Amino acid sequence: MFAKGEKLESFIGQNTHFSGEITTKGTLRIDGNVNGNIHADWLVIGDKAYIKGNATATSIIIGGTVEGNILAKGIVDIKKKGRVKGDIITSKLTVVDGGIVDGRISMNTEGEGNKLIEMSGEVILEEQAEVNQG
Repeated sequence: MFAKGEKLESFIGQNTHFSGEITTKGTLRIDGNVNGNIHADWLVIGDKAYIKGNATATSIIIGGTVEGNILAKGIVDIKKKGRVKGDIITSKLTVVDGGIVDGRISMNTEGEGNKLIEMSGEVILEEQAEVNQG
């Protein structure tokens, strides 16, 4: 799922509780509790993790619980114990038997030019329009 040579660069352990926005380059693994939005290149959410906030990454593996919206340019992979209560916007989605999604799913192909706008905690998908000037 992750690019060859990709390594774990950031980690939030099982007994950690974090409040605030996280923005990081590379791969972030979360096994603890996070209350806030997450922006990473790659995101792995462990089986016992709990996230309350939106998550944006190239690809996301969800083994725990996310209460918030998900945006991934690549794939969202929801494992057996994975739970998402929120909307998912991605180009590829897998949900293993036992995984749960309670929200809307929007599948788009890569390169469609969709962008995500966050307004007051809500995530809205807006089509980008090309404007010819001349």
